[in-house]
Amino acid sequence: MRCKLTVFTLLACAVCAATGINHARAETYPNGVALEMEPADLWAIATIDGKFLPPIEFDHPTKMPVDITDVSEEGLRKICTGRSADIPMHGCAIIAPNYCDIFVRRPVLPPLTGNLVIRHERGHCNGWSGNHEGIR
Repeated sequence: MRCKLTVFTLLACAVCAATGINHARAETYPNGVALEMEPADLWAIATIDGKFLPPIEFDHPTKMPVDITDVSEEGLRKICTGRSADIPMHGCAIIAPNYCDIFVRRPVLPPLTGNLVIRHERGHCNGWSGNHEGIR
């Protein structure tokens, strides 16, 4: 099956190419994305200082296609604008009516894991606002 790249993913790749930012991995999930938590993810959830997970109503597999792209922090800040430079940025989601693009900073900053960042951003794909109401 051929996967269709979204406009946002193509735009992000163009930004990366124009600025010399390399991304390590890009994957497309045409039927949505579900996650299986690994032991490192569960340990991070148990020991993290602060809240990071979306509310239960948004913390479920997506039903729309999702593209997940790994980028550097510099690339993440260029793709996902509007965040203060003094606050660490772990990922962002760009949502369209029929698909969602998730960008994950690599390397992930401990104590977070890649799965937890994707889980957080997947919550935004499922309708959770950027104001993070109900974060847990």
